[in-house]
Amino acid sequence: MGAKRSTVSGLVQEIASGDHETRIWAIYHLGEMGSRAKAAVPLLVALLCDPHKLIRYHAACTLGAIGPQAKAAVPALIAALGDAELGAGVFQVAWALGKIGPDARAAVPALIAALHHEDLTVRCHVAEALGSIACDANEAVPALITTLEDPYAIVRDAAQSALQAITQ
Repeated sequence: MGAKRSTVSGLVQEIASGDHETRIWAIYHLGEMGSRAKAAVPLLVALLCDPHKLIRYHAACTLGAIGPQAKAAVPALIAALGDAELGAGVFQVAWALGKIGPDARAAVPALIAALHHEDLTVRCHVAEALGSIACDANEAVPALITTLEDPYAIVRDAAQSALQAITQ
């Protein structure tokens, strides 16, 4: 990998000018940089509206990898929770909100609604996200208690962990 491709600005250039595969590759590598890729947050937010589903998926994943430094992305991630085309891939959006943590408190109502998603992976990551937001997610307690009756143990376990984090 050349020096250009190992910098945030170089990867941003790859996203702007590359073909579909190159764009995904560059987004992925921004994610590997974690919080050092903070400067790419505005571009990643824009990519949440890209016409290509995989670009949106990887943009959400990378925002999560950036973590709390991506808090400016919260409104766009809330909107992405309703991306029907992503289907079960919405779990990456929930995961990203969880990685942002308490700064994602505005997402709590949307996450509560997503606890009813048809896909168990989404429900699991939504519960985990609510637990990561914790101190600002008290309004999620009734929905998480209901989620303790989910047919899948992994979802019930995530809801239980979230409840413990919120009520501590």
